[in-house]
Amino acid sequence: GAAAHPISFLSTSNIQYSNTLMRGHEDTSFKRKVKYEYDRDTIIGHDVWIGAKSVIKSGITIGHGSIVAALSFVNKDVPPYAIVGGIPAKILKFRFPEEIITDLLE
Repeated sequence: GAAAHPISFLSTSNIQYSNTLMRGHEDTSFKRKVKYEYDRDTIIGHDVWIGAKSVIKSGITIGHGSIVAALSFVNKDVPPYAIVGGIPAKILKFRFPEEIITDLLE
């Protein structure tokens, strides 16, 4: 997923919240003065098709059997078997009727 940066810090550079970037530096006392919570995990279900050049924001869940159209920006969870597309991505339709989706998920 697309990573976020803390906008309340002095800089948006990850040097302010990355232990890796400052490892071995003489003065690391300024690091982590403010705790930054890293992005949540992005979850992609089974049998998902993600079109070329799509961006999925971190922390998003893409449900089983979903389709993400090419060049989409996904910033909200996608339900199972939904077809989404656009900027931002919106549900265009579902692949199957609700009863069939329920059976597939079982």
